[in-house]
Amino acid sequence: MEKVSIHEIELDRCNSCNGIWFDEYWTLETLKIRF
Repeated sequence: MEKVSIHEIELDRCNSCNGIWFDEYWTLETLKIRF
């Protein structure tokens, strides 16, 4: 699961996002890399 969805742009806009509403597209490993 290393695929990045369009939500990456939204995640970038949400600086203090915990990635909760990105759970469908983002995994803990992905969030660990981004944060």
